[in-house]
Amino acid sequence: MEGEGNFDYNALWKRINNGEVLLIDTRLANEYTKKHIPGSVCAPYSRSGWGSAIASYFGNDVGDVAILAPNETIAKAAQEEAGKNGFKVVTVISDGMNGWESSQLPTAEMKEITPEDLYEKSDDYTVIDVRDPFEWSSGIIPGSLKIPMEELPAKLQELSKDKKYALVCASGSRSQSAALYMADNGFDAGNVIGGMSRWLSRSLPVEYE
Repeated sequence: MEGEGNFDYNALWKRINNGEVLLIDTRLANEYTKKHIPGSVCAPYSRSGWGSAIASYFGNDVGDVAILAPNETIAKAAQEEAGKNGFKVVTVISDGMNGWESSQLPTAEMKEITPEDLYEKSDDYTVIDVRDPFEWSSGIIPGSLKIPMEELPAKLQELSKDKKYALVCASGSRSQSAALYMADNGFDAGNVIGGMSRWLSRSLPVEYE
């Protein structure tokens, strides 16, 4: 198991960055959002059908795979499950983010923002509404940038990394993925918990087109 001794994290980072390795992070989702390796994917380990689940999601022709786990027990189990389901596991990190951070390599994090906090600190954030255009008719947070989720990658170059962004959708699911994507690309981004459903349920201000 890697994650101890003189393991070359820099070499792994280069392969991840070049798209040569798919890094699967098996930690819990809340641990992943707090801090993770940019470009990794979150797939929390479960004893029940984890291997078949990742095979169904990723397919088993993704090439080389690395696994990051919080401890050696989960690392071994995840490696075995992945192997049984056709993945070529080339690296297993069994100490979570410890070795990675000690190597001072890039990390990303996604904040979680409640609608109430966003309203109280509205001057601190630029809100990006990633819903589809037809959804905006139900009301948007005043001052929001309206960027449908599928258009976000092309719009990143127009956004400033000196600002803090709050991503919102209908329920908080799509915006979580969008916020993670922005965090992985070096932005200070957070997800609005509960999305517009929670914002509206709190009778917070909206504007209409």
